Amino acid sequence: MKELIIECSRQEVIENLDEIITESIKKIVPKSTDSYISKRSNRKKMLEKFGEKAFLDPDKLAFPVMNKNGKYDCGLIYAARARALQWKGKKPGYQEIADKAEELYKEHNCSKKTHLKIHDIKENLELLDLLQNIL
Repeated sequence: MKELIIECSRQEVIENLDEIITESIKKIVPKSTDSYISKRSNRKKMLEKFGEKAFLDPDKLAFPVMNKNGKYDCGLIYAARARALQWKGKKPGYQEIADKAEELYKEHNCSKKTHLKIHDIKENLELLDLLQNIL
């Protein structure tokens, strides 16, 4: 379990949510995986090699959930759910993507999580729980 310590209030978390999600994902997804999937050409190769199951939105090559070796990656699944939850009320279909990511997370017995420690809240908050409750 990773913990991201944030020195701000709950309101500041809401105001800076994109940056917080980005930092949380950096803690969950290995740099080598992140640098590989950040290139569109590599995502195209993954689609050709592993099929649509490599992405939660294969038409857009978005929300990759497999690493370059074709294995489901719990960090990528977690990241996909976090990003989908972030945009669920603003972009059509994102709640469904979040739901698919949650199913994969459970199916593959993933346990990766990011906890946020916010200075004006006594307990640590799990990022995905926070996203579910504030958006």
